[in-house]
Amino acid sequence: MVWHQSHLHNAVHKHVAFTTLAVWSTVMLAGLVATTSALACQICLDPSRASLVQALELRSDAVLAKREIAGGITHIVVDTVIGTLEPGSRIEASSLRSAPVPVRESTGVLLLRDTPDSDWRHVAVIQRHHIELLREFAAMTPTAHMGFADWLQRTRYFIGLLDHEDPLLAETAYLEIARAPYSAIRTLGSHIPPGQLAAWLDTPTNYREPLYLLLLGVAGDPRAAATLEMWRRAALAQHNPEPVAAVVTGLLEIHGEEWLQQVFDEYLSADAPVSLPEIQAVLLALSVQGGADSHITQSRIIDIYARFIDQRPALAGFVTPDLIEWGNWTLTECLLGTLETDTPSHPASRFLINRYLAQARDKYSTDSSTRRPKGCVQLLQEHE
Repeated sequence: MVWHQSHLHNAVHKHVAFTTLAVWSTVMLAGLVATTSALACQICLDPSRASLVQALELRSDAVLAKREIAGGITHIVVDTVIGTLEPGSRIEASSLRSAPVPVRESTGVLLLRDTPDSDWRHVAVIQRHHIELLREFAAMTPTAHMGFADWLQRTRYFIGLLDHEDPLLAETAYLEIARAPYSAIRTLGSHIPPGQLAAWLDTPTNYREPLYLLLLGVAGDPRAAATLEMWRRAALAQHNPEPVAAVVTGLLEIHGEEWLQQVFDEYLSADAPVSLPEIQAVLLALSVQGGADSHITQSRIIDIYARFIDQRPALAGFVTPDLIEWGNWTLTECLLGTLETDTPSHPASRFLINRYLAQARDKYSTDSSTRRPKGCVQLLQEHE
């Protein structure tokens, strides 16, 4: 099975001037937190990977072809996925942007082009009897036009393909679910066999673990909490941030708001012995829950953010992308106060706070002589 990912991925680069790469990376991670309610679930999504559905989206032509070597390499169309090119049509090597690959008789090379005048490129080698699935993928609603109901339908469609025998199709199922909004993913509980999830976690492809752990929490099997807690404890002992966001989100699905206190005590409080990446992972989990604003309400997440700002003012800015996304300006005054103290703050945090304050100019007074210092928890209590 060959999948030429370099031909599927279109990287989007955003350039912001920072003094160090570390600061830039931290700001980007914090900024991603604010997009989870409208875009993909950032806990699961690997932006370096693209699915077959994405590869086929908005292409003018896509075909399955076989190679023919006779006086040069030619591809003969055997099936049409998108467009009007007839079986038997020839695609000469000179019109291919990428090098040809060897294929067996039972397989075909998936070739596509963006416009009728552009070069062809091959993106995968796939069994020819999967042609109908490819046509279904190609007929799916473009991402830009999808609403919540569309995402519900798509995630439920692909749940059934997660364990497909063809690794490329199983990969596509994973990536399509992983890029869905969390609010759609969390409705999949009744569609997932918990035993199957446990089996996948026993023999995982590493980058798929976050989604499987998250789905385990969504499925809510009685054994799920114990499994997720085992993962959480192991990660905490090793200071490994990798599974933390998925595990904490899954456990919050199972335990609900009553578990928020433990999350705060073990990860976010001033004396929690954790690293910055672990804190960021937990903030991402809270962001996902707050963006969904369902099982755990957004207001409860903001309560936790207020306590976090009060206890870790040096990192206060890391919650501001969510506050901007949710249109919440109640913590403006205390965030401004974190910049006016002598306490050193993380450079990325200062940047994010200033961005928040720039959007909240009409919400606070710039005259410090008329403003009383207030903690964020106090401010929230005054707004209740």
